[in-house]
Amino acid sequence: MAGFNLDDFALQDESNLDLRNKFGEPSGWIWTLAGPGHPATVAADERLAKRNLAIQDEQEKARVNGRKWKGTGDSVDDVRERNIDYIVARLLRWSDGMTVEGSPFPCTPENARKVLLNPGLGVYEQVNTYLLDEKSFTPRSPKT
Repeated sequence: MAGFNLDDFALQDESNLDLRNKFGEPSGWIWTLAGPGHPATVAADERLAKRNLAIQDEQEKARVNGRKWKGTGDSVDDVRERNIDYIVARLLRWSDGMTVEGSPFPCTPENARKVLLNPGLGVYEQVNTYLLDEKSFTPRSPKT
């Protein structure tokens, strides 16, 4: 068996998503997102893991003590907020010079949330789907 280089398996640290407009066309509004190994993603994943471990710990305590587990009581909105927090944590930047109705619209967590919380824009679904697809961060093969 031949040797190999582990770097050959590494996914990209960043990737660009050209958001599509309502006609399905690339809009030119590019969101640069952190890849799976990027420190921003690692930190966001760690926050999620800690939350999940805390919930599992509470479930185990309830089981051991013979109590009924009541769950987290999360609503659909709570879950969506956590998903948006995760996306915002992985959003590194977007196209410079963005304006909305003539006013500057810089890449900030607040502005990203405004966009992601508006279901009529379809941005949440595009970004979420992009982040879930490993191919989004797979480098292209070198041309021979």
